[in-house]
Amino acid sequence: MANLLKTNVAQHGLTALIQRLGRDCSPTQFVREFTMNSIEAVQRTKEDGRVLVDADWSLFDQLGTHKVSFVDTGDGMTGEEMLAHLNNLSSSGGVNNDFENYGMGAKIAALTRNHLGIIYESWKDGVGSRIVIHFDEEERSYGIKPSLNDHGGSDWVILLDESVKPDIIQDHGTRVTLLGMTLEEDTMQPPPEARGGRENWVFQYLNTRFFDVPESVDLQARIGYYREKENTKHNYTRRVKGQRASLDANCDASGTVKISDAIVHWWIMSKERSGHGREFLMGHTGCINQNELFDIAFGRANMAPGFGVIFGKEDIVLYVEPISGYVQDTTRTRLVQEDGSSLPWSRWQDEFRQAMPEAIKKFMEARMGAAENESHSETIRERLKAIAKFFSISRYQANSSGSIFADPDSETRSKTGSGAVNTSGSGGLRKTGGTAAAGALDTILLAGKKEGGLRSEEVQPDKFPDVKWVSASDGTRADDELEDRAAEYLHRDNLIKANADFQGFTDIIKHFAEVYESIPNSEAIIRNEVQEAFEQQLVEVVTGALSFRNRPKWNPDHFKAAVSEESLTTAVMSRYHIITAIKRSIGSKLGKAAKAMESAD
Repeated sequence: MANLLKTNVAQHGLTALIQRLGRDCSPTQFVREFTMNSIEAVQRTKEDGRVLVDADWSLFDQLGTHKVSFVDTGDGMTGEEMLAHLNNLSSSGGVNNDFENYGMGAKIAALTRNHLGIIYESWKDGVGSRIVIHFDEEERSYGIKPSLNDHGGSDWVILLDESVKPDIIQDHGTRVTLLGMTLEEDTMQPPPEARGGRENWVFQYLNTRFFDVPESVDLQARIGYYREKENTKHNYTRRVKGQRASLDANCDASGTVKISDAIVHWWIMSKERSGHGREFLMGHTGCINQNELFDIAFGRANMAPGFGVIFGKEDIVLYVEPISGYVQDTTRTRLVQEDGSSLPWSRWQDEFRQAMPEAIKKFMEARMGAAENESHSETIRERLKAIAKFFSISRYQANSSGSIFADPDSETRSKTGSGAVNTSGSGGLRKTGGTAAAGALDTILLAGKKEGGLRSEEVQPDKFPDVKWVSASDGTRADDELEDRAAEYLHRDNLIKANADFQGFTDIIKHFAEVYESIPNSEAIIRNEVQEAFEQQLVEVVTGALSFRNRPKWNPDHFKAAVSEESLTTAVMSRYHIITAIKRSIGSKLGKAAKAMESAD
């Protein structure tokens, strides 16, 4: 046996550690942790069993306040086992493997949000025991709360009467109840980030957290807990089957695509789908690991455009399920690579694009076909070709007294001025005295560079992006997509999606429509001229931004900010020159007709 003085943690240091780790957990994480405890407890029985997330109704009868509880028909624990496993921060490993999930996860996620206490009640071989873990303000520590016995001493474990046992538990099982910070706190209330509202949040969280629920486990969650308990139509429990079941029941098509180290699951959701607020059925992306879902992204965060889903992302669901080499982080809130680095979303997206299912291609073609607007791309492209050179900024500036000798294609690396030293060899930037250390580092990093080596990405053959107009009226834009935004730029596709419903555009159309209201069908002509003018403005802004990519003072985040929805919206809000141009173009088409009508009058 090795002679080792093992590392330990002082009590106050442990309290601080628990609090810091607790802050890293999302406010809803405790639901996952205790539910997983219960599922694993049922699976250890090798029998079918039940898990119920509900209010502790026995406590409600005493306090008049709802406290969330997790009840299961798992293998249960004796009082001695509860003392041994529940009062240790982590009880996993070695002989305690059967209680792995009663280790760090559940305690860290819940202790810091339940200083009043967490009640554990467990039955094994028909015998029930209770302990309470709480935060002692005087000691500033977490631990088991003692209970005074009839002899004036303290009991750490209380034996329970048969009447206390929940209805679903027979010979074995467990109930955990979270008391919150005060007696008055309703711990069934949804945390700030929870979806589904007060009515359905527990059900929706569990259904979107678990891709599949084991067939041997009947997992149920309370709906409408705050309503009268006798109102079983609106206050009831509903079975949680997992997100796969919900998506399969509400889709028009689905399938999988195998990529290098993962499987991409996809669904085209039905337009008639309805989850009644309980199920999460809008378009989104995410990851699957061990039958749990991570990195759910929807709305503006939806990563479907990166996968090539440019139109109709609100009706497409994509889940990437890595095959190996990926793990959950310590708080079980996101998926990472085994070395802790971020997920390779860009690679996954590129590979999926290459193997795009035909059903999704046809779905997008149908959506694009619904957009009834004239394309001005060729007209604008021809117009801008004449001034294309002005969209590229010089990479260096010639200066007869400058201190840098540069190749025509090289970029400026340092300032010119006195004190600089330069050397010229085969051309290009070499060394400056003002930034000798930086220059030396550049030399080291460039040493051994293969001429004509691989580029980081393929250069677009056409620098001018295409523009597609989208609108909620024709289904090419979801109601929550580009809300109060003029446009978005999809760099992978070199495409601008312009929002035809943006008020900055529609107000101008409305103004000129009123000016020419006497001319039949004038609004269609006005809309076409206004959209063409803004198309060109958007194309010029994005093309100009593209010239900054890979320059020394522009990193990828700077470029993303320059072509963000907010930046494009701000850019189209300049008014004088564009209104003048629109007025001129509309006047050239409708002015003569207006004068003719005035003469006729």
